[in-house]
Amino acid sequence: MYYINSFDLSINFSIPESVVDLLVIVKQLLQRINPDLHDIVPSLSPTLFLAFDEAHTISETITTNGVQWSQFSALRRALRAIRLFPVWSLFLSTTGKLEQFAPAPVLDDSNRIVEGRLIFLTPFSALGFDLLADVLSCDGSYPLDYVSSLIYILSLGRPL
Repeated sequence: MYYINSFDLSINFSIPESVVDLLVIVKQLLQRINPDLHDIVPSLSPTLFLAFDEAHTISETITTNGVQWSQFSALRRALRAIRLFPVWSLFLSTTGKLEQFAPAPVLDDSNRIVEGRLIFLTPFSALGFDLLADVLSCDGSYPLDYVSSLIYILSLGRPL
């Protein structure tokens, strides 16, 4: 495991060049979004959200030269490399199965999870609709202007 203490990406040990490239790109993107961002502080509020809609489509197992992998497992490794940056990722799926995103620990490709040194977080599932919406009464106390306003409409749906 490596720890990046600041946005200074001069790393003194061997990590894959592709990971270093990813770190440089993410650093540049975050500084473009927020020019005042100079240091990586793990407790920072997220600066960038990555949302993957219909994420079940990247969980299909692929076999290459006898090795099984998925685009989801490759993406998970890339996201793990940028875990200290203020980046959050959301995987949304309406038709996928929970097992696609939370495999049994013995089937996970991370030795730390298989050995029990890390715990895989169970995905949030079965979220209800309109959890943040105002509860409307049927007594006519909410005018049509309010229920057709952007403020009210944006409170509908699943919270992300």
